[in-house]
Amino acid sequence: MKKVIIILIACCSFLYSNAQTDSPKEVTPELLKKIKSDVDVESSALKATLDTNTYSLSFIEFIADTFKVQQVASKMMEIDYSTYGINNALDEMVKGYDVLLNKYYNKLLSKLKGEDKNILIESQRKWIAFRDAELHLLGVLSKEEYSGGGTIQSNILGASYSDRIINRVIELFYMYDNMLK
Repeated sequence: MKKVIIILIACCSFLYSNAQTDSPKEVTPELLKKIKSDVDVESSALKATLDTNTYSLSFIEFIADTFKVQQVASKMMEIDYSTYGINNALDEMVKGYDVLLNKYYNKLLSKLKGEDKNILIESQRKWIAFRDAELHLLGVLSKEEYSGGGTIQSNILGASYSDRIINRVIELFYMYDNMLK
């Protein structure tokens, strides 16, 4: 019994000592620029560790691309972990993944020929309609009458939206990457 109490005290002490004691700080445009610059350095270091004998160049590029977007959002949330700050980080992540969505969509499109390009274009249009319909549904479901309300609903909505875009980027990349083999 004494061991259990000692373990509980040690765990509580650890959690207390590692708890956030500072207030969240605003991520200003200048700070965001510095975060992105730091992440560029981290991304270059990550790329240097990935073996081209194990991974294709396109996969290494994809890992570096997604690493940058994720790291920027993560660092933003570490600085401003308020509801507002998390929403800003999610917005930044969506912007970053939207750039990647266009990048990998265009890479895939460039590999297709003739009428096959139109199939991808139509598929993407339908995916965008699906994404927008899902966002509308998620907005409805986050209403207080369905979710219980609270400011956290904006974070949940933002994370759900970003998940849809992240998944589409991954799908487009793998479609493109499979064509290279």
